[in-house]
Amino acid sequence: MKKIFMIIIFIFLLSGCKSYTELNNLGVINTIGIEKNNNQYKLYASIISDLENNKNEIYEVSGLNIIE
Repeated sequence: MKKIFMIIIFIFLLSGCKSYTELNNLGVINTIGIEKNNNQYKLYASIISDLENNKNEIYEVSGLNIIE
């Protein structure tokens, strides 16, 4: 019984959040879209940058291939 109690205490003491990142400081991808016109690809991404106010930012990138 004493060993189980010590193991439980060590689990709580050794598992910490030393290098965590707040979710409010990150951007969350809402939608991603890829469009192909002729020989050009367009990538659209909608990112929620402010989770409390639901502020969306839309980014658009174009190139000759998807990797570009």
